[in-house]
Amino acid sequence: MGDVQFDEISQFEVGLKKRLNNGVLNVTGFVSNTDEGISNELNRTVGNPFKALGLEVESALSFGNFGINGSVTYTKAEIDGGANQGNTPRRQADFVYNLAPTYSFGTSKQHLLGITILGTSESYAQDDNDLVMPGYAYINAVAKVSLTKGLSLSVNANNLFDTIGVTEVEGNGNIAGGLAAARTISGRSTTMTLQYSF
Repeated sequence: MGDVQFDEISQFEVGLKKRLNNGVLNVTGFVSNTDEGISNELNRTVGNPFKALGLEVESALSFGNFGINGSVTYTKAEIDGGANQGNTPRRQADFVYNLAPTYSFGTSKQHLLGITILGTSESYAQDDNDLVMPGYAYINAVAKVSLTKGLSLSVNANNLFDTIGVTEVEGNGNIAGGLAAARTISGRSTTMTLQYSF
C-alpha cells in the first residue's frame, strides 16, 4: 500500500469586525505555511512548501433602496523551497475581489435589480513563473419582479458579457514549446425562474 498523500497547513489569523450605522466592515490579516503533498498532474510530480501573508476586507452597506456588498483579498505568497524557491505559486493572484450592488424598489421593496462583479489580478500558470495568465473580471446580473403575492419572476445572467478568463494552463512540460491546454471560466448563460411561495 502506497503512502497516503496530504497537505500540512499552519495558519494564524487576526481580525476586526466593526458594525457601522449602515452596515458592517470586517478586516482579517493572515499568515500561513503550507507543506504540499506530492501528487501527479499530467505525469508531473509537484509538491512545494509555501508561505503566505495577506489581508481580507469585507463589507456590506445599505443606503435606502441601494445596497452594496463586496470583498477584496490581497495575498503575498512565495514558494519556500525546491527548484522554484522564491517564486510565486501557480494560479495564486495577488488580488481577488467581488462587488455586488443592488437596488430594491416597490411598496415593500419586493423588486430587485443587481449585478455582481468578480475579478482577479494576473497570476502565473506554473511555479517556474514563465507564463502569465492575464487578470480578468466578469459580471453576473439579476432582475427579480414580484408579480402577485407569493409569485415572482427572476432572470439571471452569468458572465453577462461572455468574458474569457483563464484559470489554468497545463502543458506536461511542453508549454515553452507552445503546447498547452487551458481551462477557462464558463461562458454566458441565462436562466429564468418562476417561483411561487406559500
